[in-house]
Amino acid sequence: MTNTNRSLVLGVDGGGTKTLAWLALADPAAPVSPLGQGTGGPSNPRAVGVDAAGQSVRAAIEGAFEDAGLTPQPVAGICLAIAGTGVPEMQKAIQRWCTDQQFARRVEVVHDAHAVLQAGTVTGFGIALIAGTGSFAFGLSPDGVATRVGGWGYVFGDEGSGYAVGVEALRAVTKAADGRCGPTTLSQAVLQHLGLTDVADLVPTLCKPAPPRDGIASLATCVTACARKGDPTAQRILDDAAGHMADLVIAVGRRMDVEPHRYTLAMAGGLLAGCQPYRQRIVRHLTEGRRYPPRFVSLVLRPVAGAIRIARG
Repeated sequence: MTNTNRSLVLGVDGGGTKTLAWLALADPAAPVSPLGQGTGGPSNPRAVGVDAAGQSVRAAIEGAFEDAGLTPQPVAGICLAIAGTGVPEMQKAIQRWCTDQQFARRVEVVHDAHAVLQAGTVTGFGIALIAGTGSFAFGLSPDGVATRVGGWGYVFGDEGSGYAVGVEALRAVTKAADGRCGPTTLSQAVLQHLGLTDVADLVPTLCKPAPPRDGIASLATCVTACARKGDPTAQRILDDAAGHMADLVIAVGRRMDVEPHRYTLAMAGGLLAGCQPYRQRIVRHLTEGRRYPPRFVSLVLRPVAGAIRIARG
């Protein structure tokens, strides 16, 4: 590869909703901050396919160069932390695609949780807990052994995720409409969020061959808002979801044979980032209920910073 700018690296954080790319200095001693950043659409190849994922990644990278006032050019290294690349075959497909694009001399494709641990821990080892549209937990030990729990998808998994919380909100609203449970402020909150006037409108709006996953996941904000105002139904939904998330952490820790108080927990994802009470409930489940407290808890708002650290080598 000719004309490589060895002073720059690229970090990409991609998921089921959007993709973020940072262009940064390659010097490991330099601050982990972007010279330029760009965004693209969803890049989880399992959800949208490799070609569409690649288009989102390319758009984000080109946006990062434009933001930095530079012409797109090959750089020293790139790390793509992409959701859906936990399967080796998919990781190799993204690796081949990125290599063909000649974005960088050195290409590394990792699961998005690797970047979370790099950004949220001092050593890069520990347990990452991620809850956005989906959910899962990922552990990495100092000897390089990786463990993943959850992330089975919205059909029969992703407990504690935005989608799962949104579904529980819809169940609560429809039960209240039927009189199968007491009234809840979620009813008005959900209808207002979706721009509807009647509970009966939920079926034609949401019950489609391809359910609007992001739209349903966005209802989690209704749950968190109503829970803050003291709605018991919303609080129950949030607490049950927190219990499921705690179960993910414990399962990873036990498989890694990590004792309580001996691991760092790095939290990331839209639902966790946007709701401190939810994070607090998870820690409370770990500490009071299941007795598996972490030594330290961090919130990772920019996993792409971890991708930059990996790209620097």
